[in-house]
Amino acid sequence: MDQGTPKHRWTAEQRDTLAVLERFYDISSDERRDVFNKFYAKELNHEGFDNGLTTGAVVSQVADLRQSPRGKRFRHFGQLDFQQALRSSRLVRNKIEAVAASMDIELRPVAEAANPTSRSRQSTDSTADSETETPTKRRRVTFDQRGTYSASERSLAGSTDSDTSCSGSSWQEASDESSLDGFEDGPVENEEDRVFPKLRVRRDYNGKKVPTRPRLLFRAFRPSHGLQARRFLTNSTPVSCPPKYGSQEFRDSAYCHLSSDETFNSPWLSFTEYLSRALKIMAAAKHELHLAVIDYNEVEESLKSRFGIERDKIWLVPTLCKDLKNTDERFGKLRKIRDENPMKSEHQRNYTGTGEFIIWGAVPNELVAELTNEAIYKLLGAMELVKELRYDSGLLLGSSIDDIPYRYKEIFAYAVIRAFEVEGYSQGIRHREFENFVQGIYRERCSRSLSVFSTGPEGSPCSEESDTSGWRGWSHATTPDVPFRPRPRPRKVIVQTPPLRDLMVRDYASAPIPPLKLTEKIDDDESEMQQMLDQQLAEEEAEYCRDYWR
Repeated sequence: MDQGTPKHRWTAEQRDTLAVLERFYDISSDERRDVFNKFYAKELNHEGFDNGLTTGAVVSQVADLRQSPRGKRFRHFGQLDFQQALRSSRLVRNKIEAVAASMDIELRPVAEAANPTSRSRQSTDSTADSETETPTKRRRVTFDQRGTYSASERSLAGSTDSDTSCSGSSWQEASDESSLDGFEDGPVENEEDRVFPKLRVRRDYNGKKVPTRPRLLFRAFRPSHGLQARRFLTNSTPVSCPPKYGSQEFRDSAYCHLSSDETFNSPWLSFTEYLSRALKIMAAAKHELHLAVIDYNEVEESLKSRFGIERDKIWLVPTLCKDLKNTDERFGKLRKIRDENPMKSEHQRNYTGTGEFIIWGAVPNELVAELTNEAIYKLLGAMELVKELRYDSGLLLGSSIDDIPYRYKEIFAYAVIRAFEVEGYSQGIRHREFENFVQGIYRERCSRSLSVFSTGPEGSPCSEESDTSGWRGWSHATTPDVPFRPRPRPRKVIVQTPPLRDLMVRDYASAPIPPLKLTEKIDDDESEMQQMLDQQLAEEEAEYCRDYWR
């Protein structure tokens, strides 16, 4: 392959889109290619595919997903109950149908057999685009809640998202008396698709038991460099095979990289399992940095197919140093070389590399997320107001992490509250407070008023009009003003109510409600919230006593 030839990196979202196309629509390979290329035109153009992917590339990917470990989600979606698959893919189907309508491609629904996991194709993948009759008016594929599909004559632009119309159905599953009304109004994605919010796991991509590793890794990087090591930044220098572990070349390159020698053209990339570490690097940098979030298991799986698991893997620095110091004493007293003073200080402590991982060359697959300066500043602004785990706090944080994919929001939010040491994070992920917090992240209950968090006339501390210039202008001179610092935990405000005996003998019809007494002084920034709490408690007490004496 020519060195200048672009290479496509398949993301989990793109594979899920192929799964939806394969499950619900009976179209030719060329039509599937055209829909996919239009669906991801922006991403493909960014990778250098101005004309999109070829039919062979898409067909090969589908064939690979049907049998390789990478297709675990693809095959799982094909085996889902038909109704569950419908509910979980509604948003993707709407987008696919909109793209197909704009290209005058007819999406013919697949005729599901009695077994929802089996399917019969009425046309082969070799059907050419010219053989497909293009209707003058787009027919939108709709499904009802019992498994019926129909082609609606409504135009796509004027249609609604109702999936209950099935007047012209051509296939119907055995009747199911259970009502499924209201499912479409919930979250589009399946709750089962969420990554379990455990920052350290003992299973790899295929579910095999392995030594404990972090689920997410973070890196602060220059946008112009991307996730490409310095040695391989130019297109003329492709990522080469890493040297054999323990060899002289391996030890020399790893040592110079870990020593932060700026004169060395490093072939390694460093990541950290601690979000706080990456944020501090961004805050102290003199130039613009972005935050990369990767999935350890997915990257490891991609590295296996790149150069082999024996040479290409994610290396944990402390383990690496402990293993190599027996043959190279430099790794037993590893120290950082400072830019301002290349000479090592005699009193400088040895670098242990806690929480640091290194990867050779480049990250071979797509990121979980890339957060810009503006996104990080928005996150920091939200965390200034998140002081404890509540539903409202989840709403506030959830609105500031829109760049994080749905399935990773919960685990990323847990990494954030641990980094900022939000009160209640130490109780773990199975505590009720964290569950309420996660419901706010995903907006799974009715929204509550966020007026108590208002910081200005707009009422939202994270509005798009908020000034983000402070983050862009950060330098060493402004580093002390960085808002990221573990917040001291506020003291609990104890509300003291009158004893029950006093409530029973008091004539509340004529006597006013006694004011509540606070045993702790309320901070100024919590006064508004406390006033609302006082009023609510007073009203509840009055209502309780009136009901008692009736």
